[in-house]
Amino acid sequence: MFSLTSRFYRFCEVVMRLFCLNVLFILFSIPLVTLGGSFTALVVGVKQMDQPIVANFSANFRKSWLRSLPLVAFSIVSILFLISFNNLLQGVPGNVVIRLVMQSFVLVYNVNNYSLLGFTDGRGLDLFRSSFYFTLGTFHKTFFFPVVIVGCVWLGTLPIGVVAALFLFSGLMWFYLKLVQKELKLVIVEKNIDSTLDVV
Repeated sequence: MFSLTSRFYRFCEVVMRLFCLNVLFILFSIPLVTLGGSFTALVVGVKQMDQPIVANFSANFRKSWLRSLPLVAFSIVSILFLISFNNLLQGVPGNVVIRLVMQSFVLVYNVNNYSLLGFTDGRGLDLFRSSFYFTLGTFHKTFFFPVVIVGCVWLGTLPIGVVAALFLFSGLMWFYLKLVQKELKLVIVEKNIDSTLDVV
């Protein structure tokens, strides 16, 4: 049970790594301008579970934070778009379903932007186009992801919420990357990148 190759040891290692990645993400995001680079480093760190945690996170952050600034601007525009879209649909029959689908798609599309930024050398319009197609191709698996986020936030309001908060960002990304693991590997291979990235 306690050997280095046991499932229990592997589980404990994953939990510890997710906790460390969550703390690093929060610390590196304190100046909000670095939020995109920090989130990209978190996504890559969750996939590269066999790498040294702090050194790998720092290297991925340095590599991606300037490249992620357009994505941060796009995320802000996405939020403003969703607010306008929700106001536009007031009083329209079936607006709850339409709003949920649109919010889910925009959220997942933004997450995929950062994911593909971390795993490919995509830049500019190529990155946005690849991410859009990737989102369309995986939306049948990820459309409920915002519901999972809301559930985690709700869990954070309970007494056990402190424990949930310790793994909030990294745990959500670990779960998300498990959902799209197969498709992400295909994109990495298509972009001719060394696919040594396995989600545990």
